[in-house]
Amino acid sequence: MFNKLDYSYNGEESIVHRLNPVVKILGLIVYVLICFLKFEYILFSISIGLIFTLLLFSNVRLYRYLKVLSKFILVIVAMYIFMVHKNMKVFDIVVMIVKFIFFILYFMMIVYTTTKNDLGIGSARLVDIFNLIGLSFKKITYFITSIYTYPGVFLDTYNEVFTNMEIKGKDYNYGVVTDKVELFFKNIKIVFKKTNDKMKKRKYHMKYRFYKSDVKSKYKYRNKLCIFDYIFIIVNIGMLVFYILKVRL
Repeated sequence: MFNKLDYSYNGEESIVHRLNPVVKILGLIVYVLICFLKFEYILFSISIGLIFTLLLFSNVRLYRYLKVLSKFILVIVAMYIFMVHKNMKVFDIVVMIVKFIFFILYFMMIVYTTTKNDLGIGSARLVDIFNLIGLSFKKITYFITSIYTYPGVFLDTYNEVFTNMEIKGKDYNYGVVTDKVELFFKNIKIVFKKTNDKMKKRKYHMKYRFYKSDVKSKYKYRNKLCIFDYIFIIVNIGMLVFYILKVRL
């Protein structure tokens, strides 16, 4: 759905481009949290207004955002049909659809205004900040990517081992069944061992595996926050504090 030509960092300069990637990702998390909180008109308006403001200052042409939304028309229609089927109120349906649309816009704003390399580093920093189980980002990424890559490595090793066995005259189509089964399990053990050895030698860091190359940006990743980062953080924290004071108390 998202090809490199239309859905990638645009290489422009703007206030939004200067925001720290961690801050932008945190903002997205706050927005998602607000979407699941009890509806409050003022909070809803502020969150939507904040996203709309970011879009305006992102120096990205509006048609690019609209082009992305056009890809989700069927999803939006399906959401509408499902909510109507559940006999939800019209107002609630509109709110849910608007929240979903602005989530897509928020996400694409981050993609358009942040290099892939900075997204990788920012994600790593964010995982490290909220890592409550003591695992490093590298270990978490290694585990996730291993799930995706292990089957492919296993199949390649399987073909490699059993092809070598066939070359050596170990034919599995003929002979006594017990001998074939015994030989098969011996080779399977070899396959697992070689697969595990290959997996240990591979490096799975998001910065290098998921984000290999990208357009250069004037705003390199930095740990320090600028004035716009602080403003953005204050606004997001302010929305959560407003919810606690207005709705929960």
